[in-house]
Amino acid sequence: MRKLTPFILALSLVTGISAVHAQNTTQHKKPLLQEGKMPEKPAAKQGQSVQGQKQKAPKFEVRKGGRLASPERHAELRDYRKRGLKAPRKDQRWVLYDGQYLLIAPKTGLILSIVPARR
Repeated sequence: MRKLTPFILALSLVTGISAVHAQNTTQHKKPLLQEGKMPEKPAAKQGQSVQGQKQKAPKFEVRKGGRLASPERHAELRDYRKRGLKAPRKDQRWVLYDGQYLLIAPKTGLILSIVPARR
């Protein structure tokens, strides 16, 4: 009798838990039609229109006080003197982005100064 008691207790726990799980999974199903309404179409994913065609991402505007995305922050210009740029402070760096030299704070991406690149 002593050997059967833990087994029966464990068996009742397992069957009780599986019954509760089965109840929870059936409760969350949505009916297809509610009050005569048609089911809604799924929303468009980011970067796609409703028709499934890709939309172009909005072009990034370079402006003083704006922020530069993380990948562009790491393309540091080390030959800034050859390009006629002033020396950046210790917490700043020059970056070439879209035909312009940007003086940025690399930790935040904040654009501090913009100089057009000479061709």
